[in-house]
Formats: sequence, C-alpha cells, structure tokens
Amino acid sequence: MSGLMRRWRLAAVWVLALTVLVIGGCGGKKDAESVLGDLSKKIESMQGYRGVGTLTIATGAHPIAYAVEVSHKKPQYYRVVLSNEESGVKQVILKNDDGVFVVTPHLNKTYRFQSDWPQNQSQIYLFESLVKNIADDPARVFTPTEQGYLYHVKAQYQNRLLVTQKIWFDGKTLAPRKVEVLDADERVLVSLVFDRFEWNPSLTPDDFKDTKTSGSSDAALPDAHAPSAPTMAGGDDQDRSAAVAYREPSYRPNGMVLIGVDRKGDGSYALTYGGTHRLTISAAPARSMEVVAPVGEPVMVGGSIGVITETGELTALRFTDGGVDYKLTTVDLPKEELVRVAESLLVAPEK
Repeated sequence: MSGLMRRWRLAAVWVLALTVLVIGGCGGKKDAESVLGDLSKKIESMQGYRGVGTLTIATGAHPIAYAVEVSHKKPQYYRVVLSNEESGVKQVILKNDDGVFVVTPHLNKTYRFQSDWPQNQSQIYLFESLVKNIADDPARVFTPTEQGYLYHVKAQYQNRLLVTQKIWFDGKTLAPRKVEVLDADERVLVSLVFDRFEWNPSLTPDDFKDTKTSGSSDAALPDAHAPSAPTMAGGDDQDRSAAVAYREPSYRPNGMVLIGVDRKGDGSYALTYGGTHRLTISAAPARSMEVVAPVGEPVMVGGSIGVITETGELTALRFTDGGVDYKLTTVDLPKEELVRVAESLLVAPEK
C-alpha cells in the first residue's frame, strides 16, 4: 500500500509540474521575441488606425510642444497633422493616390511629389515604423512593465543627435503609448505621448484628399494632373511682412566655406558655400506657394515639416520657420548633412 501511495504521490507531482508549465506558457510574462511577433502580426491584421497625442521637441533652446493627429488606412493612405497652439502654425502630411503632399494651410503653401514615404524613413508617430525600428535592431532591450512592454532600441532618424529610443506599448491592445528619443548622454530630445489610439477606425480614401483635418482650410489639394516639373507661385504681399534675421548655419561639414553673401532690401539674403561641398542657402519672408516636383520626401527640420525634392543632380530642402522661408540647394551634399545644416540655422546666434 505504501508503494502504491508513493507512486500516486509521484504522479501527482508530475501532473502539478506539467500544469504549472502549461499555465506559465499561456499566461506568463512574454519575452522580447514573442511580443515582437505579436506586433508584427498586428501590422498584418489591422486595416488602419488613428492616434492623438503630444509631440515635444527639445533640440532647440526651449522645448516646443505640438498636438499630433495621425490617421492611416491600408494600403497607402496617411494623414499626419502637427499643430502648435502658441504659434498658431499647423502643417499636414497627406499621402493618397495622387502622391505625397505637405500643406501649411495658413500660408496657403503646398508641396506635392511622388515618394515612397513613409517606407523610406522612420517616423516617430507611425506604428509600423516603430515596429520596424525594433525588428531592425538585434541589440534591442526588452522590459515588461505594469501596463505593457518597453523596448529600448537604436534610433533611425536623420538627425544624428538622436541615438536611441524607448518605445512603450499597451499590454492589452499593443497600441503605442509613448516614445522617447535620446541623445548619446541619455537626454530626451524628442518625445511623443499618445492620449488616444484606435485600431481600425472608420476611414475612407476621401478622408485623405483635403486639409479639413487641420481646421484651417477646407480647400482641395492641387489638381492631380498638374505638371510634374517644379513650379512656384508667389502669394500676396501680406505673407511677406515677417522680418528676416540674418543667420549663418552653426554647423558646416569640414572644408565647406562661405564664399559669397547677397543681401536684399527686404531682409532676404543668400549664402553661397564652396570647398568640399557646394551649397546655397536662401532666406526670405514666408509667402504662399505651390511646389510640384517629380521626386521628394517630407522631413522634420526642428519643429517644422520640410520637404526635400530632387531634380536631376540638384537636391533642394525647403522649410518655413518663424515666418521665414528657407531653401537649401546642393549638388553634392548628402541629405543627412543637408538636414543637419538646416537645423543649425534655427539655433539663435550667441550674443
């Protein structure tokens, strides 16, 4: 009888151990790879999303906060709205069947071009871009949290100051909750906090055809059959009232030197650089315009959405900041360096 009892107890122990393993495998804490697998499956299964939050950029002298609304409908429809309440500035990125548009409604400014965006660059406010950043970093660090999951991975943005990023996901819905992008000293230079994030909202292609989301304009975007060559149309004089402070970029690639300055009576100016790279920088009071180019891509310059366009060998970066239109053109400066020079223009010179 005692032998039978011992065998029964041993069997009970094995059943209990097996039960613990099964329960642990089903409901225990997930590891980095299984969560990444779930995130990847979410990209495949979802039909779109809408997120609302706050983007804070601290790369300049003072942090600037932007309200963000991002909408996506598969396969290629995107709308991103950035607005700053203090300055009253709003900008919209749209991608639809006609191409990619960057619109600044209050200036009646529109850029239109063909682009692989957002597949060709990382975007802090796009779910699939964040997941790709995680998948691309074999050294990713994973930490379970009380409300979900945290990944610490390499940053993949054009600004070289942005070295790593922390990405938080909700444990139940897998929605992104927060993103922090840090420099080499672990200082947070860019952060995005989502207040709401909804999977599979009711969206149609018509929701991605005009700028009504911005709240500043209900006008339709330019005709899809507009010419593909770059064009510019000047606006009213009232858009040219802003003063232009003369600035030279605080960053220049080694060997690139200033060889010419052209100042005009309205405060506009142009800088010409030579040496290791050729670059022209122009600054003028902001005006209404439409730019249509065959190839381009949106890019963040400080807190503004700029546009890089390519025509033959010529690469141009245009953006508006503080009521000033900036344009940088080059034939040999890499895009990453072009953006870095542009951002250094926004740093006020020391007195």
